Order: sequence, then C-alpha cells, then structure tokens
Amino acid sequence: MPTPPTLTDIARLRVEAISFFIAVLLASAALVRLIWNGLARQLPAAAAAHVRQGHRARVLWGLLFIVVLTMISGARRADDAGRVGTRRGDVSAERRGQVA
Repeated sequence: MPTPPTLTDIARLRVEAISFFIAVLLASAALVRLIWNGLARQLPAAAAAHVRQGHRARVLWGLLFIVVLTMISGARRADDAGRVGTRRGDVSAERRGQVA
C-alpha cells in the first residue's frame, strides 16, 4: 500500500495560513450576521440576515478597506516623491555648497 504524500515545512505552513484565513473569514461573516440579526430585532423594518448576506456584507467592507488603504498609501507615495532628498540624513547639493 502506498504511503500518503507528506508536505514540506513551507507547504505545511501555507496550508495552516490558508486554513486560519478561512476560519477568520467564516467567523467574521457569522459575527456580522449576529450583529445584524440583533439590530433587526430592535428595528422592525430590517430583515433578518442569512449566512450568504453576512458573507456579502463582510466582503464589501473588506473591499472598502482595501480601496481606502490603497488610496492612503498612494497619497503617501506621491507625497514622498515630491520630497526626494529631504529625508533625515540626506544632504542636498545646496547644503553642501555645490550649487552652481
């Protein structure tokens, strides 16, 4: 009988990371659903959420955060590009007296 394949250390760590990510994904969707259903009891106009709706809400919030964080990092890069040579420790040509 053949032996089952064994994973290398790197592959095992990747499987652990992916399984942790999936567990956090499911837990956050369940949390969104529980919070929404708790609010739905207090607000009669709000409908109760199902598991798929919890996933959708969590994915939309995740995409929103990705867009916002991308915009912030892009703005910081653009701001840093305008200040080339002015970081601490950099000595510009003007300060060294080499300007023609």
